[in-house]
Amino acid sequence: MVRMALAAALGVVAMVGVAQAETKDCGKCKDIPLLSRYPGSFLVGQEQRAFDEVSLPAGPTIETPDYKRVFSKTEDLEGRVDKLFYHGPKGRSGLEVYANYQEALTAAGFETLYSCKGETPDGCGKSFGYAYNNINPVPGGSMEAGQGIPDLDKPRYTLARLKRAEGDVYLGIVTGDLKFRDVAAVLITVVETKPMEKGLVTIDAAALSKALVAEGKIALYGVYFDTDSAVVKPESKEQLDQVAALLKAEPALKLLVTGHTDSTGDFAHNMKLSGERAAAVVAALVANYGIDPARLTSAGLGSTSPVAPNDTAEGKAKNRRVELVRQ
Repeated sequence: MVRMALAAALGVVAMVGVAQAETKDCGKCKDIPLLSRYPGSFLVGQEQRAFDEVSLPAGPTIETPDYKRVFSKTEDLEGRVDKLFYHGPKGRSGLEVYANYQEALTAAGFETLYSCKGETPDGCGKSFGYAYNNINPVPGGSMEAGQGIPDLDKPRYTLARLKRAEGDVYLGIVTGDLKFRDVAAVLITVVETKPMEKGLVTIDAAALSKALVAEGKIALYGVYFDTDSAVVKPESKEQLDQVAALLKAEPALKLLVTGHTDSTGDFAHNMKLSGERAAAVVAALVANYGIDPARLTSAGLGSTSPVAPNDTAEGKAKNRRVELVRQ
């Protein structure tokens, strides 16, 4: 229903006073059901991934001490990702296209989380198109896929969210005028998040004991935290039940609980966060299960001990973990 409503809303708004022009889409590119194109545009680049991670700007660009342009804040998301890059029809400005998308999003019930215009400090920030391409490259199929959109004139950007029971939808929409093509550019990223499936990776007490004897350690993927948080989520209870059962069944057993992150973000911050997460697991075992704190030690190892490459979403997911180490 949401997909149809948004597509219909955009179609109604954009068709007013606009004649449909001929299009030339790239290869197998096609629109997604959630979002129709601005009439007269053609789809020159597209990527679709069933599950991946993507960062969308949630604040203007800033300059780092080493003179790099980065965003002051980002929304880091995981889920189904659709990226689409359109060239608008001749004679239509980026502002006109942007206004139509904005109206369509509002009509479909999306909440604007952040929006900006221009490259001033109180707008999107300097070198917006360049910085955007660094964290969320233009999808393949067009010339811009290789060079990004650093020449984007009068950029406008919106990050919006639609809350749904089956998982929230986030949209990042960039529009502006391509200086050397005399058309508007429309770069859209859609992320359909999914609620966590619970209880899929719980390891029972017997399996924990066997692994600790054989390997000396075991990774727990059934202990959950929100992004950049050290608060143990309620969904972790099933796994913590089994860890507590193991400790009660083996009164002499002592464990080192280690926290691990992927390589995304600042190294020092990840070291601190991983340590806080490990300490939170220890605190939960002590407070909720009556485990003697003398039997548990915590440590944060950040990204220093990966179990998979950090250049894929799957590898990063494996590296974000809590481990039990037999002492």
